[in-house]
Amino acid sequence: WNEISPYLGRATGTYISPNNFSCFLEMTMPVALAFLLAGRVKAVTRVWLCYALLTMGVALAMTFSRGGWVAAGVGMIAVLGALLCHRKHRLAAFIVIVAMSAGLAFFVINYLSHDILYLERVKSLGTSDNRDLRDRGELWKAAERMWMDDFWFGVGPAHYDYRFRQYRPADVQARPDRAHNDYLNLLADWGAIGGIIVLGGILAFGGGLIKSWKAVSPDEKEAGRGMSNRFAFYVGASGALMALMAHSFVDFNLHIPANALIGVVFLALLAGQLRFATPDFRTAPNLIARITLFLILAGGIVYFGLQGYARAQATIWQARADNLNLPFLERASYLERAYAAEPKDFQTAYDIAELYRLQSFQGGEDYETLAETAIEWYAKAIKLDPFDGYAELGYGMCLDWLDEHDKAGPYYSRAEALDPNGYFTMANVGWHYIQAGDYAAARVCLWRSIRLEPGTNPIAFSYWDIVQDQLARQASGQSVLAPGKP
Repeated sequence: WNEISPYLGRATGTYISPNNFSCFLEMTMPVALAFLLAGRVKAVTRVWLCYALLTMGVALAMTFSRGGWVAAGVGMIAVLGALLCHRKHRLAAFIVIVAMSAGLAFFVINYLSHDILYLERVKSLGTSDNRDLRDRGELWKAAERMWMDDFWFGVGPAHYDYRFRQYRPADVQARPDRAHNDYLNLLADWGAIGGIIVLGGILAFGGGLIKSWKAVSPDEKEAGRGMSNRFAFYVGASGALMALMAHSFVDFNLHIPANALIGVVFLALLAGQLRFATPDFRTAPNLIARITLFLILAGGIVYFGLQGYARAQATIWQARADNLNLPFLERASYLERAYAAEPKDFQTAYDIAELYRLQSFQGGEDYETLAETAIEWYAKAIKLDPFDGYAELGYGMCLDWLDEHDKAGPYYSRAEALDPNGYFTMANVGWHYIQAGDYAAARVCLWRSIRLEPGTNPIAFSYWDIVQDQLARQASGQSVLAPGKP
């Protein structure tokens, strides 16, 4: 409720991203269209469906989501194509196709062609300045490289974002979260084995849809208009899933719970239509099967209940630690309680280490003890997630703070290997060389960091002048000053 969408001028509904909002619309519009044309509903309901479709269509246009537009088109065409194959709905489907084509043309000519934001997005499609498309291409290449490196089993479930730094291109400095392509994301996370399993599920589901077609579609020879809510849902939900599959080529809507849950519900209800195709699917489980199912469900409820309780406890303490007005050590104590509830959460271990490091960098008589405590927590974070180079950076910074520069070097080297094109990593490696007194090496690292991120880069810009001054003193034969502390 307190989140402000950064996508100004684009419709987002109750979503943060207009692309995710467009996915919601592209799944609901085919269902509304199917019930409008083939559902057994009252006249008033049919009028409301017309208004709903019009409203959703305008909202979809205002998202300016090109992927959403294409996916919605796929879903609507799928519905109309299915209705064209049914004799009693052929005329209505044809009339809607003509009306939608005319309405779309009118909307584009009289509104979108004069909208500045729309014109800029369309114009950018064919230019190299389209940062959105270029960045997505880089994210796809990174996902492909991850998959190739771990072809059969992938880098791990939900690991794409954490492993991305190692594959990061120089011009993408932000965290991607997802690959913006659910299929490549699947292969990167789960490998070929996961892809084969999902492909097998898709083929099995598609075969079930084909087998269910005759069972759910009204008889074309019988008298009447052939209206059927079961048939309308079958056609509409199928179109919605086709739209979701199309949009998944350029976004990660399957990872957005609000959209994924709709897709799962449609999938389950459509799969349930198979029971009308043949009596072979009507079975009554015996006592042993019932007991087995009960034990599985009860075990799942207990397991996930305990997991949810632990996660809730950790979340409570993390929320308390988010108060920036509290002292570092008090926040660390809250996070330690969160870590006790979720001892496999590497991010919590890293956050605890950072707080101890920041407190140590304040100075004081116990700065060494605090730095050593931070090192212990960094070590835990590294053990839990060996691909997080930031924990390596923090470990090295603490060693530098304790004047153990030789021991710190390998940690910075591993951090750089895990994030070779990260501006933040390179800036901190430059900071390490400053502490070690190697200003020439520091200059190279800081300059590379600035080239990677010339905008918001406070560490590199803050120490750049210091390095330049020290190198000038060396060149003139003057003694350099003591390395700069944080």
